Amino acid sequence: MEISVSSAKQLGKLISAVRKSQGLDQKTIGEFSGNSINTVGDFEKGSGSLSVSRLFD
Repeated sequence: MEISVSSAKQLGKLISAVRKSQGLDQKTIGEFSGNSINTVGDFEKGSGSLSVSRLFD
């Protein structure tokens, strides 16, 4: 399956939809990735100040 994403906002919406489809909340994703719930929320909102690499730190 190929999905085209052209903005941070679109990527955030996609991540949010996949997370919800898996029955996961932002807190769980934050704990798994080593980020705060606020960082996960900002990423899902498409905040321009975040970097994808931040999720993997």
